[in-house]
Amino acid sequence: MKPKKFVTIIALFIVLLSASMTTYYIIHAGTGKVVQQGIRFFLTCLLAFFLIEGSSKARWITIALLS
Repeated sequence: MKPKKFVTIIALFIVLLSASMTTYYIIHAGTGKVVQQGIRFFLTCLLAFFLIEGSSKARWITIALLS
């Protein structure tokens, strides 16, 4: 598997996990903090985009967040 394809799969997994966590939170806790959840999802998508683009800063941020 090519490295770029592997990174793309990991980034999509992270975005899907974030989307499912946001959905789960809204279902169980209500829409009280939907703005915060939306901002967090947007930042996750932005991080995934930069990760796919090959940014070394995004790679280190991802390592720090997932470890």
